[in-house]
Amino acid sequence: MVALVGPIYNTAGFGFAFPKESPLVPDVSRAILNVSEQDVMTRIDEEWLGGGVTCAEQNGATVTSNSLTLDSFKGLFIVAA
Repeated sequence: MVALVGPIYNTAGFGFAFPKESPLVPDVSRAILNVSEQDVMTRIDEEWLGGGVTCAEQNGATVTSNSLTLDSFKGLFIVAA
Protein backbone atom coordinates (compact mmCIF):
# COMPACT_ATOMS: atom_id res chain seq x y z
CA MET A 1 0.00 0.00 0.00
CA VAL A 2 1.39 3.36 -1.03
CA ALA A 3 0.14 6.66 0.36
CA LEU A 4 0.99 10.15 -0.79
CA VAL A 5 1.92 12.49 2.00
CA GLY A 6 2.09 16.22 1.48
CA PRO A 7 1.81 18.23 -1.72
CA ILE A 8 3.23 17.13 -5.04
CA TYR A 9 5.13 19.90 -6.78
CA ASN A 10 4.98 19.62 -10.56
CA THR A 11 7.41 22.32 -11.55
CA ALA A 12 9.43 20.14 -13.90
CA GLY A 13 8.73 21.06 -17.47
CA PHE A 14 8.39 24.81 -17.18
CA GLY A 15 10.31 26.36 -20.02
CA PHE A 16 10.51 29.94 -21.16
CA ALA A 17 12.75 31.49 -23.78
CA PHE A 18 14.01 35.02 -23.42
CA PRO A 19 16.63 37.00 -25.30
CA LYS A 20 20.04 37.18 -23.64
CA GLU A 21 20.16 39.55 -20.67
CA SER A 22 16.40 40.11 -20.79
CA PRO A 23 15.14 42.10 -17.79
CA LEU A 24 12.08 39.81 -17.60
CA VAL A 25 14.01 36.70 -16.52
CA PRO A 26 14.31 37.47 -12.78
CA ASP A 27 10.68 38.59 -12.52
CA VAL A 28 9.29 35.54 -14.32
CA SER A 29 11.53 33.20 -12.32
CA ARG A 30 10.34 34.74 -9.04
CA ALA A 31 6.70 34.58 -10.14
CA ILE A 32 7.00 30.87 -11.02
CA LEU A 33 8.72 30.19 -7.71
CA ASN A 34 6.03 32.06 -5.76
CA VAL A 35 3.20 30.25 -7.53
CA SER A 36 4.80 26.83 -7.12
CA GLU A 37 5.59 27.34 -3.41
CA GLN A 38 2.09 28.46 -2.46
CA ASP A 39 -1.19 26.57 -2.73
CA VAL A 40 -1.88 28.20 -6.09
CA MET A 41 -0.49 25.21 -8.02
CA THR A 42 -2.60 22.81 -5.96
CA ARG A 43 -5.75 24.85 -6.57
CA ILE A 44 -5.03 25.08 -10.31
CA ASP A 45 -4.43 21.34 -10.44
CA GLU A 46 -7.69 20.58 -8.62
CA GLU A 47 -9.83 23.09 -10.55
CA TRP A 48 -8.44 22.69 -14.06
CA LEU A 49 -7.05 19.16 -14.11
CA GLY A 50 -9.32 17.38 -11.67
CA GLY A 51 -6.86 16.96 -8.83
CA GLY A 52 -4.98 13.74 -8.25
CA VAL A 53 -4.99 11.20 -11.00
CA THR A 54 -5.71 7.66 -9.95
CA CYS A 55 -3.72 4.81 -11.31
CA ALA A 56 -5.65 2.17 -13.27
CA GLU A 57 -4.11 -0.60 -11.17
CA GLN A 58 -5.59 0.91 -8.02
CA ASN A 59 -9.08 0.41 -9.44
CA GLY A 60 -8.56 -3.31 -10.00
CA ALA A 61 -7.47 -3.05 -13.64
CA THR A 62 -4.26 -4.66 -14.79
CA VAL A 63 -1.83 -3.09 -17.21
CA THR A 64 -0.34 -5.34 -19.85
CA SER A 65 2.22 -4.64 -22.54
CA ASN A 66 4.01 -6.65 -25.15
CA SER A 67 7.77 -6.66 -24.63
CA LEU A 68 10.10 -6.10 -27.53
CA THR A 69 12.24 -9.08 -28.44
CA LEU A 70 14.92 -9.68 -31.02
CA ASP A 71 12.23 -11.19 -33.24
CA SER A 72 10.39 -7.83 -33.18
CA PHE A 73 13.19 -6.31 -35.27
CA LYS A 74 13.53 -9.00 -37.94
CA GLY A 75 12.02 -6.74 -40.63
CA LEU A 76 14.53 -4.03 -39.77
CA PHE A 77 17.40 -6.51 -40.00
CA ILE A 78 16.22 -7.73 -43.40
CA VAL A 79 15.96 -4.21 -44.79
CA ALA A 80 19.32 -3.20 -43.32
CA ALA A 81 21.03 -6.25 -44.80
